[in-house]
Amino acid sequence: MGRARLVFWMLLLGFMAAQTAPDGTSDSTGPAVGLAGAGPTVTPVDFGAPEEGAAPEETGDELEPVDFSDPAAAAEPVVEDEAGKRVYLIPITTEITDITLRRVESAIEKAKADGCDVIVFEMDTPGGGVGAAVDICRAIRDLTDVHTVAWVHREAISAGAMISVACDEIIIAPMSKIGDCAPIMIGPEGMQPMGDTEREKISTYIRSEFREASQRVGYPEALCDAMVMRTTSAIYEIWHARTGEVRFIAGHRLTDYGLVDPMTLTVPQSMDEVNAKASMDWRLERLVLDVGQLLTMLTQEAVDYGFAKPELVADEAALAAYTGASNGVITRVEETWSESLAMFLTSPVVRGLLTVVFLLGFYAEINSPGLGFPGVMAVVALLILLGAPYVTGLANWIEVVMILLGVALLLVEMFVIPGFGVAGVAGLVLVFVGMVMTFVPSEGGGGTMPSLPELQGTWDAMLEGMLTMMISLVVAMIGFFVIGRYIGSIPFMNRLVLGMRQQPATVAPMGESIAAAQATAVGMGGTRVGDTGVVSADLRPVGRARFGDALVDVVTQGEQIESGATVRVVEVHGNRVVVEEA
Repeated sequence: MGRARLVFWMLLLGFMAAQTAPDGTSDSTGPAVGLAGAGPTVTPVDFGAPEEGAAPEETGDELEPVDFSDPAAAAEPVVEDEAGKRVYLIPITTEITDITLRRVESAIEKAKADGCDVIVFEMDTPGGGVGAAVDICRAIRDLTDVHTVAWVHREAISAGAMISVACDEIIIAPMSKIGDCAPIMIGPEGMQPMGDTEREKISTYIRSEFREASQRVGYPEALCDAMVMRTTSAIYEIWHARTGEVRFIAGHRLTDYGLVDPMTLTVPQSMDEVNAKASMDWRLERLVLDVGQLLTMLTQEAVDYGFAKPELVADEAALAAYTGASNGVITRVEETWSESLAMFLTSPVVRGLLTVVFLLGFYAEINSPGLGFPGVMAVVALLILLGAPYVTGLANWIEVVMILLGVALLLVEMFVIPGFGVAGVAGLVLVFVGMVMTFVPSEGGGGTMPSLPELQGTWDAMLEGMLTMMISLVVAMIGFFVIGRYIGSIPFMNRLVLGMRQQPATVAPMGESIAAAQATAVGMGGTRVGDTGVVSADLRPVGRARFGDALVDVVTQGEQIESGATVRVVEVHGNRVVVEEA
């Protein structure tokens, strides 16, 4: 009987011990719940005063407690079930611009319409505009019913890093890197210096995006800040000797953990020597960043620091296995030919050339009635100038209305109101400002009403637009001079300016001289060779002259004749009436 009682008490003690965690606390929470492959498990933080062996108060300088005790479980696929998942892959592999934003938004809508379960953003980008990147981050965070994954496939630098941390999780390929999101200013002459106030303003804007990701996903806040701004204090990795928790803290916070910053020691000491003098259970593991450095993580560092999942994903086959894609198939949403064409048409060089074509065609058309080839050329160029930026998001309805209203005012000034006054000046200003604004990207937030730029990159884009338009205007003015000076003597071009709808040229009958045929030929308005009229619109060399009650389009042989001068018809070729000053 005594032996049975002894066995009973031994079994009872063993059962009680099994319910107690290794550190002496009761394990009543059960296994952690979350997505497979979630990596470091974030545990609750005690914000009270640190006790012996306990964690100090959390600030923005350290990572919340992380448990790395089960890396094998962390390497499991993020999503997996028997039916498999509909996985869509959206590549972001170029500089991030408003064009990238529109393409990503379009791809997201397509994936959602197809009922996707997972969207993977393939990151291989050097960065780009802050405004476009912020809007992409917001579009990703709005995907509450879709799991989002950032796949760093070579590099996610600057804005690419910001987009990556906006996703639900990050996976990384071998020999890749992520980080370095410090704002920089790049102008027409390359990288330019940025003022302290301006840098702080933009950095605060970017840091808020990283801080949101830190709080939502559990990334180390101190390291998130180090990707945006140079460190003002060294950052260390520390770990708890009994629980295995890992944190990343600034050097000035080490004393709160019973540690000493090795940088402050007058006599150099090893990590072991520092740890031997620790008054609490926290231990120094390594120096992560020295003072004045920006954080850019290589593949293993991104894993070790808790940003990327432990399982490396080298290619799409591994990605399909990791995400649990149905039948191992991932749908890649590629850039369409129309998006590639829009990107080409919105380049500064192409837009400058289109502006020159528009101005020359407009000038030639207003000097000859009817919609001829120059008019068609001007209309097509204007449609491309407005359509390409509008489709890509660089322009909205405000810029389009400004440009069209400006063109309308110019036409009114030329054909309705005599002279060149308020309407003409207002038209020129509206066209110029509207064209320049089509170069200016969004600063984020989705607003459409115009406002003064807040970011240096926006000012740079505006300057680029102004330079492009001014150069185009100079080239067009040279073209105006050439048209006015020489077009009458250039074969084919003299007919081109007057329009394509020409009547058949006068042909001399058999036995009749060309001169006699010219003398009897009848042109527009009943004009004949030898008739005289008065110039009503300057001939440069194309313009108009009044013959009796008829207003006729005429052209000189190259010279320019002012309005009010008397001219004589010297040649008639169908609708083409050639005059000279009488």
